[in-house]
Amino acid sequence: MRAEAELRKTLEGAAEQLEAARLRLRALVPALKAWRWESRTRALADVLRSVALEDAVVRHASARALRRVAAERWPKGPTRTLVEETATWLTAFDAALEGRGFPDAATLLRALVGVPRAVPLTERDDAAAEVLHPDDAELRTLAVFGAALEVVFSRPVERSKRLPFTQAELDALLAQWDSGRQALAIAWARVAAVDTSGGVERALRRRAKLVPKGSRGHAGPRVLVHATFWNDAAEARLQQVVEERFAPVKPKEHERVHCIRFLLQREDDGSARLPGEGARAALLMLAHELTAGPEGRAPLEGGKRLVQRWAESADALEGDDDWRRLRDALRALTVRSFGRVLPPLYRVGQAPAAATTPTRLADFFTTQRET
Repeated sequence: MRAEAELRKTLEGAAEQLEAARLRLRALVPALKAWRWESRTRALADVLRSVALEDAVVRHASARALRRVAAERWPKGPTRTLVEETATWLTAFDAALEGRGFPDAATLLRALVGVPRAVPLTERDDAAAEVLHPDDAELRTLAVFGAALEVVFSRPVERSKRLPFTQAELDALLAQWDSGRQALAIAWARVAAVDTSGGVERALRRRAKLVPKGSRGHAGPRVLVHATFWNDAAEARLQQVVEERFAPVKPKEHERVHCIRFLLQREDDGSARLPGEGARAALLMLAHELTAGPEGRAPLEGGKRLVQRWAESADALEGDDDWRRLRDALRALTVRSFGRVLPPLYRVGQAPAAATTPTRLADFFTTQRET
């Protein structure tokens, strides 16, 4: 009598495929035959997806194994039972498919999983999992993207401290930011499309506003919620940084990355400059230099004269909203005494008389004196 180990070996690796197929079909066939079979089958979307993907391979392995069992008269035992039961379940699956009007598993998958419908409250998690499979390319991208964001932006940002990430970390994030955001858009579009009532998307959006915790629920939706939370957190924290460190000037969205790069460089390098030589760059650098910098910021190379040149260049924007905000902020500081608020390099001393209130940015620095 041939040993079981030898019989499994003759299957040439197919035993594991047949075992997995038998387990899946045991779950899928009863669901197809049940009352409310659509919802029960959708709840097994991952199982159905695997069956559809491996259908041809499993059927070939099953037929080949059955021929060997018959030709070689295998004895009764676990290996022969596996081969025969898998074949029986495949026959039952085909009968269940025919009974529901489907020629194969792939057609059933396309007809049931991810199709737009009004999803009941109790089926929202399952519906999200239908369209957010963790093996999809977009979900794999989001898993990496979310993890990278969490590493950097879970660190606190403090006004008087250096930024809690490095230039290398920022560059690594920027390299995957476009693909990560594109994957987010695709995943959310799938979620929105699967539920005509919008309930699935609303539920996941609410979850994405909370710090992701634990590993409960389906893997695909967890990946989307995690990546969305940390993408939103990154956006908010980067915006917070540029608002605080260029106040009262408000950098535009397309300037934000350049501004963050400049802040990182400026912490250690007094010669760091924003790209471009125009008035806008001068206005931003002037605003940053007048803001209380992080502890240990490198001294500005060029000192008072450079600040004066920036002010003169920025005055080309006279009348612009950001220019006006910076001028008005400087006027307010002057009234309260520049000297107690700004770094010693930029103190202007006594407040000017009302009749000589500065009207241009350069006017604030032409009367500088040492204090």
